Amino acid sequence: MTSGLVFTRDLGASVIRSASRDGFTRVRRGAYMHLPEDLQRWERDHALALARCQAAAAQLRTDAVFSHQTAALLHGWELWRVDEHTHLIQPARPNSSGDRGLVRHFTELPSADRTVVRGVPVTSIERTILDCAGSLHPKEALVVVDSAFRSVSGLDQRASDDGRRTMEQLRTTLLARLADRRGSRGIVQARAVIRAANGLAESPGESSLRWIVVSRGVPPPVLQIPVQTRAGLFFSDLGWRLDDGLVVLCEYDGMVKYRDLARGAPGRVVEREKAREDALRETGARVLRFTQRDLLDPAVTFERIRSALPPSMWVNARPVPGLVPIPRPRQAPR
Repeated sequence: MTSGLVFTRDLGASVIRSASRDGFTRVRRGAYMHLPEDLQRWERDHALALARCQAAAAQLRTDAVFSHQTAALLHGWELWRVDEHTHLIQPARPNSSGDRGLVRHFTELPSADRTVVRGVPVTSIERTILDCAGSLHPKEALVVVDSAFRSVSGLDQRASDDGRRTMEQLRTTLLARLADRRGSRGIVQARAVIRAANGLAESPGESSLRWIVVSRGVPPPVLQIPVQTRAGLFFSDLGWRLDDGLVVLCEYDGMVKYRDLARGAPGRVVEREKAREDALRETGARVLRFTQRDLLDPAVTFERIRSALPPSMWVNARPVPGLVPIPRPRQAPR
């Protein structure tokens, strides 16, 4: 798994200094790698995070297993943001003063909660979901668990029955494991996130947009809601079919969508998206579009969605325990 990495211990400091001048990037103490210059920021962050795992696996001498969001990354799941730290579970504290690049979680890890991914020890799928669901910000946790459910179930827009069954079986198993942890830290949040998770979410942006709604107690939307139009069958990111026949659709326009579709022709993609939206509106649907910038102001975004829904859907809505972050108490001034 260490392909592409070079270590000071193998080559010596002078060679490493020369490599740094030739474009090698420091991954962690004593480890470097070459990154292409044309990487986008998210690609660079992702590559560096994986490289930090590679380097730590090669350098550490403790019985450590990659965990939490680091394990999610290794399993190939989506993250809202890539953590600059590497998370590990190990049974005891090391003798040394520690490494600032590592976040160590000290606990005994059962063998059933261990696996190997990319040649390194990683927490199992179930354990990684539980750890992320209970420790991350609820929005970030939902992003991870949505992606994990999608990965495990193989769900796509058409939502096969087999995929749905696999997802619900996993949900049931996870909730049963949480029942055995009753009273543990993060249990309320983990339960709420796992209950709200849905493998039909196709991107972190879609998961984040849904979190804005469900965390405030509005009935969960349908994901990948099918809409037949004159231009064909489209699947909208999320929406509601109301009793009076009105359809309210929320479309998330992430940069990933445009990058994947454009391939050097952004104008054509914009035209295609405009034609798609026109076709959806012609069915009588109310269409709301959101971008990454909207996700940075959840209150304003929620108000846009709320105003499109009938009062009966939100008048009694209340924040959902576990899906809204608990404010940390301020420290008294010294």
